[in-house]
Amino acid sequence: MRVLAGFFVLSLLLAVPFQISGQEMTEEQVAKIEAEVMSWTDQWIESSRGQDAEAVATLLDPEEARYVVNSTFHSGLDDCRDALETLYQGWNTWAGEWRGRSVEVLGPEVAFLIGEVSGPLTLVDGTEGVNQVRLSFLLRKRQQGWKAVYVHGSGTFTPTPVEEG
Repeated sequence: MRVLAGFFVLSLLLAVPFQISGQEMTEEQVAKIEAEVMSWTDQWIESSRGQDAEAVATLLDPEEARYVVNSTFHSGLDDCRDALETLYQGWNTWAGEWRGRSVEVLGPEVAFLIGEVSGPLTLVDGTEGVNQVRLSFLLRKRQQGWKAVYVHGSGTFTPTPVEEG
């Protein structure tokens, strides 16, 4: 599965037009981009915790958004927003936190981020458990700031055992 996911991401990287600068970037430039991307991820998790599909959609590239969630590919901003709304409709509350994040700066206007989010999730039917999700993002710097061109989320929901009594 990881090989297939890696192949998909590589194919997407090759298909999405972007330029990686031929110039060497300074450590300060790379650090600045890493900090900007980390700030972007804070916005992503905050909007996701609030189950706010519209807020998450503002973090996606309006022209090139691609989103894979629950093994389904979504293309275009409206389709991605609809997928998020459908996902969030099944949630009552979620308290996910980043468990790890790593940014690879590919150029002055392109970055790749992988991370893991985990936290308690209560579904609308009252089922409680832990939702653990691995995410990958291909981000592009736009005039409005960093925007996700590609997002992939893959996770597991582990229900809390019900005590018999």
